Amino acid sequence: ERWLERANQIAPPNDSSGRLLLFDVLVQRGRAAVAFRLARHWISEWRSAYLSAKLILRMAQAGLDAEAAALAQLCLDVMPDATFDIVGVLTSRGHATVSQQMLAHWSARTAKPSGDQLRSYVYASVQAGDSQRPFLKLAQLVRNGAAPVMQARLAEELAYAYGFAALAPLRSLLSTDVLATRPLFSAELAIFEGSPHLARWLVIKLDPTNLSPEERLAWLMILRKVEPRREVFDRLARLWVDKRLPLEFQRILMDEARQLGEVRFHDAVWASMSQ
Repeated sequence: ERWLERANQIAPPNDSSGRLLLFDVLVQRGRAAVAFRLARHWISEWRSAYLSAKLILRMAQAGLDAEAAALAQLCLDVMPDATFDIVGVLTSRGHATVSQQMLAHWSARTAKPSGDQLRSYVYASVQAGDSQRPFLKLAQLVRNGAAPVMQARLAEELAYAYGFAALAPLRSLLSTDVLATRPLFSAELAIFEGSPHLARWLVIKLDPTNLSPEERLAWLMILRKVEPRREVFDRLARLWVDKRLPLEFQRILMDEARQLGEVRFHDAVWASMSQ
C-alpha cells in the first residue's frame, strides 16, 4: 500500500493501472473512506466512463453500495453523457440497485432531455428493473409544463417498452397538442384506443417526403389501417404524379395498380423507373 500510494503521487494524471491496484488494496484493507476520496479525484481527472465504471463496480462488489452510488452521482456531474454507458455496465454485472439510484439522479437533474436521452433512459430503466420511475418522470414533465414534444417522446418510448395499455393511467394528461408533435406514434395510439378517425387526421397531415425511410413505412402501414385500399392508392398516385413519391414506394404503387386493375398506370410507373 505504501509503495502504491507513492506511485500514485508521482504518476501522471491519466495513469490508471497502478491507481486501480491501489484502490483494490485500500478497499480490501477496510480503508474505504480513503479509497472513496481518491476515486472522486481520479474520476474528475480521468473523465473516462470505462475507468469510472470500474471504480463504481469495485465499490459495489465490496458491498459498499452507498459509496458506489455517491461515485455514480459524481460521474453524472462530471460526465453526464456517460450516464447510460455506466448504468449498462452496473446492471449487466448484477448491481441494478446502484443503476437505479444513478438513473434517479439523472431523472431529477435533467429538466430538458433530448429524444435520444429519453430512449436511453427508458431502456436503461427497463434493464435495471425500475418500471415506475419513467412513468413518474412523464407525470413530472407534464406537471412542469415541459415542451409538448418532450412529453410525447417519453410517452412514445414508454409505450414501445411496456405496451400502449401501460399509458392508460396517464393518458388523460396527454393533450391533443402534445400528441400532434409525434403524429405517427399518436396515430398508433389512437388505433389502439379505437379511434381510427383521429389516427387518419394525424397521418394525412404528414408529407412522407419529409419523413425518414422507417417513418415512411410506418406512415403507409397506418394509412392502410385507417383508409380504404382505393384511397391509399389514390393518395400514392397523386404523389407520383406530382413527382413527390419516395422511391421506395414506387414498386408498392405498381403492385397496388396491378391488383386494382390500373394497368396503364402500372405501365407508366414502370416506364418511369426504367428511364
